[in-house]
Amino acid sequence: MVDPLFTKFVVVVPSVAIKEGVYKSLQIMEEHFRALYANVPFEYFLYDSGKLGQVRNFATSPHIQVMVVTVGAINKKDVNNLYKETEKTGGEKPIDLIQATCPILIVDEPQSVDGGLEGQGKEALGRMNPLCTLRYSATPLGMEQSTALWEHLRTSGYVNTEGKVQDSLKQALKDGKLALPAAFQSQQVQIEDILRKLAGKLEIKNADERRILKTREAVLNGEEFKALWNRIKHKTSYRVLFDNEALIATCIKAIQDAPPITKTRFQWRKADLAIGRAGVEATETSASAPVVLDETEIELPDLLTDLQDKTQLTRRTIARALTESGRLGDFKRNPQQFIELASEAINRAKRLAIVDGIKYE
Repeated sequence: MVDPLFTKFVVVVPSVAIKEGVYKSLQIMEEHFRALYANVPFEYFLYDSGKLGQVRNFATSPHIQVMVVTVGAINKKDVNNLYKETEKTGGEKPIDLIQATCPILIVDEPQSVDGGLEGQGKEALGRMNPLCTLRYSATPLGMEQSTALWEHLRTSGYVNTEGKVQDSLKQALKDGKLALPAAFQSQQVQIEDILRKLAGKLEIKNADERRILKTREAVLNGEEFKALWNRIKHKTSYRVLFDNEALIATCIKAIQDAPPITKTRFQWRKADLAIGRAGVEATETSASAPVVLDETEIELPDLLTDLQDKTQLTRRTIARALTESGRLGDFKRNPQQFIELASEAINRAKRLAIVDGIKYE
């Protein structure tokens, strides 16, 4: 039996590209979810302002519903159909239907979705009347505090608008008199350590104490200095002879000799979530054995563009090296691992070709 409080989920993402990626992940994981949860019925869809009937189904269906939406589709109250009455939802505003379900919000990259301390994204999330909000990010979730600290350093004259350290910061660090807002007092030591690394040497030179150094002509005209100068004044020049065919051959051999590529594997972990005053706590209860992903389910990236960015070689050279290596089939097996392996092999071959091609004159 499914708890009715945990049947409505809204996944909010910052961009269309991520939205499509989440939808693709749900497609890939659909059979696994059904096997893991005893084939409990669930539906998922991409929010489309032209298909608001899906929102009504989201609110009225007894089954688990997952709606994936970009923040741009919900944060403009005056123009979005989400906030307008429509016949497609029985004359109700779609937002009212969502509010009535008290959905669980899953927010990807919340620092981008929120739009700042008073951002429209944060307001839009609140208008959904969520039961709870799960926020996931690969970016540190102290963005607001970082902004506040930056503003303090700038307004105090410790850094300029471009972030360049000023002498006043060096002096404050040297004298142990760096003033920080009360909210950062508990991290004063750590913040000062970071600022010292950024500030470099704390010695501040007084421009008024500059002196003109006089050349010691007797030394410059002496026989010992002239003898020294005659030994070191000659310049050494060199050129790099670069054999493109030899480089391609080396790249082909390096890719052929690289370690074998393993297939992409997934592993799922199951956990219990406890929502309390302290927030959300997760306790892992089980984990599946690694599952090999079928090669036909992998969306292949632009191989030549990725390798061109990583190696700075021409697309023609890269294509020839990959084709003649006989290992292009490994790309379908595990695209990311193949790109990393191939770029490392090619760059290593480049470095050796440059070193071997140096000719001193």
